[in-house]
Amino acid sequence: VFGQPGDDAHETEYRDMATALRQAFTTHFALAPERIRLLAGWKEAAEPSDRATLLQTLQTTAGAATEAEPLWIFFFGHSNPTAAGAKYNVPGPDPDERELAEALKPATGPVVIVHTTSSSGRFTRHLAGKNRVVLTATLPGEEDNETDYGRLLPGVLVHPGTDADKDGRVTPLELHRAMADAVK
Repeated sequence: VFGQPGDDAHETEYRDMATALRQAFTTHFALAPERIRLLAGWKEAAEPSDRATLLQTLQTTAGAATEAEPLWIFFFGHSNPTAAGAKYNVPGPDPDERELAEALKPATGPVVIVHTTSSSGRFTRHLAGKNRVVLTATLPGEEDNETDYGRLLPGVLVHPGTDADKDGRVTPLELHRAMADAVK
């Protein structure tokens, strides 16, 4: 999910990241293109990342997660802190962490959430749960400015060192460790 870019430079950057991610998923991880959904907040997006579409998509896809095929959700873009937590910036009204958590309730299988935005740590408390792994670019209550996490993620995913045990898969723990090293 790519939220509201905010300006032309970020829109170009997000489009480039989306292309790199799609290539990583289809080439490096051999995922069939139809298994990848891209919601985007830029002009002429095939599937918009507006609040209603995002929440409906999360609810629908969360219900399809299984032990054999866990759901991975990546959030890119901007988020901002609020008195109660945070909001994820999308075109139109922004969903907060409680609304995103509510949309994920149908999940019975494993869900991995990778939240790359500023204020991403503020989402953890609500997005965490049974059969869930939440990776964030920031700690709760820290860093409300843009992060490097999203920019680095496509390259880290395909880096040979990310798959630490060389089993052909990247686990959430392997991704976390590789991302921590890349950000440093």
